[in-house]
Amino acid sequence: VTALVAVGLAVIAVRDGLHEAFVDQLGLVVIGTGAAVAGAVLGAASFLVFPSLFEGLGLPILEALQYGLPVIASDATCIPEVGGAAAVYFDGRSIESMVAALLVGEREPARLDASRASAPAVLAQFDWQKAARTFVACYRAVAGVPLSDRQQALFTEATAT
Repeated sequence: VTALVAVGLAVIAVRDGLHEAFVDQLGLVVIGTGAAVAGAVLGAASFLVFPSLFEGLGLPILEALQYGLPVIASDATCIPEVGGAAAVYFDGRSIESMVAALLVGEREPARLDASRASAPAVLAQFDWQKAARTFVACYRAVAGVPLSDRQQALFTEATAT
């Protein structure tokens, strides 16, 4: 059985505001949050749909890629930078564009396979150890604390335009 699964507290409110017949027609399943829930859902999913219009980074995209899931996402804000070649994009303000991208998931499995194959290269760009070292270097620089050569290089890279 195919179902649309929505994860998180915000979607519970959305579900509760929808007409019950519409929820049944969609096959909408809404569940809570937490690492175990996310892992179970992502582990069983065919792909992640990420329709966000306002995003700071897009961590759910990276989480999905770690599970080997193709991503279908809006092209808003930083999302294409995060998803790179590992995602199929749509105009988040266009229902028609979203539907077309979702149909890719159903009708073009080779395109999703290519997306899945791109995931390791995309994930390699997000090194959390380097991110932590970069944050430390930036905080030290802002505080006026001397930086080591390595910290200076990270700070320079992070602030380059």
